[in-house]
Amino acid sequence: MLALLVAVSAWLFLSRRSGTYARSDVEFAVKDTGRITGVEIKGRGGQVMLVRHEDAWRVNGSTPVRKDRMSGLLVLLSRLEVLSPVSRSRSEEVSMQLQQDGKRVIITLDKGAAREYFVCHDTTGTDATYMMLKDADTPFRMGVRGFNPRDLAALYATDERYWRDNLLLHFLPAQIECISLQYNRDPARTFHLARNEEGEFEMSAGTVPGEWFTPVTAKLNQYLGYFYGVRFDAYADLQKDMPLNYTHSDEPDYVLEVSSTRGTRTILRLFPVFARDTAGNKKMDLNRLYAKVDDWDEMVVLKYLEIDPLLKEPGYFQSK
Repeated sequence: MLALLVAVSAWLFLSRRSGTYARSDVEFAVKDTGRITGVEIKGRGGQVMLVRHEDAWRVNGSTPVRKDRMSGLLVLLSRLEVLSPVSRSRSEEVSMQLQQDGKRVIITLDKGAAREYFVCHDTTGTDATYMMLKDADTPFRMGVRGFNPRDLAALYATDERYWRDNLLLHFLPAQIECISLQYNRDPARTFHLARNEEGEFEMSAGTVPGEWFTPVTAKLNQYLGYFYGVRFDAYADLQKDMPLNYTHSDEPDYVLEVSSTRGTRTILRLFPVFARDTAGNKKMDLNRLYAKVDDWDEMVVLKYLEIDPLLKEPGYFQSK
């Protein structure tokens, strides 16, 4: 009988320290992410609320969420697993770190059910991510199957800009009413495309539209196709773009204006980017531009490869 009690006690002890921890009271993962209706993330860096509206996700209201980043978060939430509990000697320290410096995550499921926990990453000591359920006192070291980076807390971003969709232009040719591209450094290359009364595109060159002519159909159709799915690379941080200190000129090189058949208008002001190398020499960055979009407060970074197909000149539309 004594041997049986010892065996049972040993099994319970080992199961409590198992790396799988499938018990419901320490289960952080949501296996069926289709049940998730909202994810709220709070931290010192800010607060975001990701809410599912039918098949689309929105951040802090009506702003669409980047699909790739939302998909990444859902995969993370479905594959979370406990690797081990924190040792007793460090449990109190890690618990305090989670509550004071960690991010608070609230996952809302259908039918009102919710899962809530704290998450933080230890960058100075163990290089591990820790989580602790709300109203619990036991923190756990966490991992994700098939995911090598250890800093899982970074994926719970509290900056709204991280989640915003990075789509700039998304027009089918039939949705475009007119296009204007202004070259500030060489005004003679400026042109305008606009539909006439018959709904066909005509073109005029120069800052002030002059004589209108019919562009080559193949070139026009190819050009209009470039306006579907134009994305920016990142939000610009003119203070922190390191190791090179990026700056932009005072005036844009290009001003691209697109009006839709629905009456909406998008204006991109494209600025050249200059970088200072370690010797302090200033040179133009040939791989990227800064863009000011409509009345946004922030500027965004555009790769030349993304925007270059839109920066044509009148001669492009006249040659077969």
